Parts: sequence; C-alpha cells; structure tokens
Amino acid sequence: SRLLADIECLAQADTPTGRQVLVDGAAPDAEVRDALDRKLVAQLSQNMNFVVDLTVRDFITMHARCRMVDAPEEKAAEVIACANELTGEKFSPEVSVTQLSGGQTRALMIADAALLSASPVVLIDEIENAGVDRKRALDLLVSGEKIVLISTHDPLLALRGQRRIVIRNGGIAEVLTTTEAERANLASIEAIDGVVMQVRERLRQGQRIDAPLAWPTTNDNPALAALLTRRSHHTLRAPGPTDDEFALLLAAAQRTPDFGALQPYRFLAARGAGLDRLGQAMQRAAIAAGKSERAIARTLTMPQRAPLVVVVVASPKQHPNVPAFDQQLCAGGAVLMMQMAARALGYSGVWRSGWLMYDRGFHAELGLAEHEQIVGFLYLGTPDEEDAAHTAAAPAAPAAGLLRWL
Repeated sequence: SRLLADIECLAQADTPTGRQVLVDGAAPDAEVRDALDRKLVAQLSQNMNFVVDLTVRDFITMHARCRMVDAPEEKAAEVIACANELTGEKFSPEVSVTQLSGGQTRALMIADAALLSASPVVLIDEIENAGVDRKRALDLLVSGEKIVLISTHDPLLALRGQRRIVIRNGGIAEVLTTTEAERANLASIEAIDGVVMQVRERLRQGQRIDAPLAWPTTNDNPALAALLTRRSHHTLRAPGPTDDEFALLLAAAQRTPDFGALQPYRFLAARGAGLDRLGQAMQRAAIAAGKSERAIARTLTMPQRAPLVVVVVASPKQHPNVPAFDQQLCAGGAVLMMQMAARALGYSGVWRSGWLMYDRGFHAELGLAEHEQIVGFLYLGTPDEEDAAHTAAAPAAPAAGLLRWL
C-alpha cells in the first residue's frame, strides 16, 4: 500500500519511504504532480467512502460531464452496466452512492476508471477482498490500455500480470516476469476459482451447498490434456527456448524414471552458429559413410529446421542390477520429458532419428565414447501457425489389439 501511495503522488523523496518515482526515466515537473485535471495515476484503495448523497446515475453522469464526454447520460449507463457485471450484488442506478456495499463501490469505481478516467495508470489495493469478478475487472482495465498495478496475494491476479514486484521490508526486492509455465498453472487456478465463484453466488442467493461440487476433472486438467493431444510439429521457427527456459527443460529431463538414480544420459545442444557446426559434422559423417551427393548436401542444412537442436545421448553406467538397455530407455524418457516441458512453455518439437543416430563416425565427430549411443535428435522451437492449428485429438479408447488384460 505504501508503494501504491508513493506512485499515486509521484513521490520525490518527500514521503516516509524516501522513494523517488520517475516518469519516462525523469523526475516529473511540479505542474504534472499537482495537476488535478490530468492526473497520471488513479488509485482505488480498500477504504473508499462517498461524501455526497447522490444517486449512482447522477454521480457517474456528473463525472462524465466533468470529462466532457459526448452523451454523458449514455456513458454513465454504460459504466453502471459494466459495474453490475463485475459485482455479485447488482444495484439500481437510482440507489444512493452512500448505500452501496464495499464490493459494489469497488466495482463501480473500477468501471469508472476503465471507461471514464483519463489517467493512464490505475492502482488497485487488495481487489480480491471486494467480492468483485477479478478476472473480468483486470481484463476490463487492460482492454482500456491502462497500466494496472495491483497490491495482491491472489495467485489468479498475480499470474495474469506480465510482471510482479516483490516487496520485502518496505522496499522493492525483485521484479519477476511471468513465465509460460506459470501461465499453464494459471489455467488450473482459474478452473478451481470458477467453482468457488459458483459457490459464492449460491451463498448470496441463500441456497444450500450440499450438492457435490463440480471440481475440475481430468477433462479440465491442462496437464493431462497436453499429454492426450501431444503431437510432433515438423515446421519450427524462432523463437526457441531461452537459456532460463532450457534450464527448465533440463530439470524436467532429470525427472524421468531412473532406477538406481544413475542419470545415464547427457545432452549436446546447438543454436545459432552451433547449428552450422552440427550440420558440418553431419556432412562429414555422410561423406565418410559414402552417402549420395543429395544426402550429403541435405545433411548440412538438417539442423536448420529448428532454432534449437538437442542431441540426447545414452551414457550407461556399470551397475549390477540395471542393464544398459534399461538405461537407454531412461535416456529415451528424458527426451519425452524435455519435449513435454517445452510444450508447457508454449513451444513444440519433433523427436527425430535416422541413420546418424547409429553411425560411429558421427559419434566420433561429437566425441561420444564407445559405450554411448544417441537416442534422439530433439528439434525445438515455435510451431508454424498452420502446423500448430492441427492439434491431435485425444484418443477416445485404445485401438484394437493395443491392450490385452492378463
């Protein structure tokens, strides 16, 4: 709340925190800070009280006229209708503003800020406690091209933002950018929140909550949906996973079933100039193997089919209870884990094989040991829009001959 207050007044080291707020990298002029008719920042605090005994219609119409908008009565009606979509308790335009509940007041001011306020920055304090449809409220403000800062502990709100500021001991400790993995989790949070919102509405209507709740099932589970609709995308373009995202792929690979915790695999990754070097190694192997001129020419550009290529190598360890074949299966599982993690981050890929997987000359080009074996080339990137539009349907039932119970 103190940070929001500093932003609202464009603090210049003249508040208890000593914080200075810059606008476009510079301290704002005093005229900008003190202007009442063109404030840069509008703040909606938890404690809002009206001091005029006007109806909602009269109050919002008066604001519309102050803003000199065309057809102020129509704009006021739009604001009130919008507010009633945000709050769980509908209110009449003829009710006095002093009789509105906290949630109704907050909804009205959010609609007003989105549709009438000229301030480009909107600050909101603890919207989750106001009985307001938070998702719809945030969408409304953002659609109005507002910069929205919300003080919140609500994961639904926090993960819907592009960034979040971490406050510790009154100061800014960190600025986090929302990742694709977090947005994937957001889908599950929204599904759960939808059930809670339905329960809240039934409580408002005086109904009992004794019927079984329709909590999200596997059909609503984005993780399961991703598994059931997985498919390869052969046409991949930039961007590919960043360094931070690739670190997540490696972490996912290490969660593959690994009896004995031997980690019998390693990865050779290529992007940028590394793709050229990988293609050159493939071409030298093709020449040494006596491949056709066409195949030799093709190998040089094969890695260019994606912005990131990972060569996954099975590197079995000596173990009395875990044969080499089991360890190769473990390495193969690591390929799939990486591919699924890439999908969770918004990318796609294709697991390629081919003669180079087994060619000892190519193995030597990459520095593989005699006991090591390539189990796949994982191509990763962003699927072409047309290719991405063709999503595999989830299988309805096992195909004939696929399953036999013992």
